[in-house]
Amino acid sequence: MNNSITIELNNSFRGVENRYQIELPLLFDASYLEGLPVVIPRRIAEKYGVDTYSYQFEAMEADDIYVISAEGLAAEFIKEDPVPLYSLIQWCKTVTVDDRLDYLIEKLIPDFKGNVDVKATMLQAFELGRSQS
Repeated sequence: MNNSITIELNNSFRGVENRYQIELPLLFDASYLEGLPVVIPRRIAEKYGVDTYSYQFEAMEADDIYVISAEGLAAEFIKEDPVPLYSLIQWCKTVTVDDRLDYLIEKLIPDFKGNVDVKATMLQAFELGRSQS
């Protein structure tokens, strides 16, 4: 199941209003989430050809970043446009493995209706994969 977000950063530089958008995968990993506010302006600069040593880039780093849409589990959180990136990061930190498994099972098995055996099996597979890596 694909978890992705579409980011928007609006920037005004030298009287020109710029609207930048970029799509990124969404990983429920603490270090990945904490790095997003730093990574996003750089990714946008790369996509739109903004020099990362310019005043414009410095202004972009100071601008607010918003999530305007999402796919996967994050779509459950993004109900209204736009959502500040920091709000999404805080929400992601509350998402548990059980929440993610429930979402996957419900999407992949339409008639799931709380089948505990399927969930337990998937959780065991997850734990086995984590212990092997």
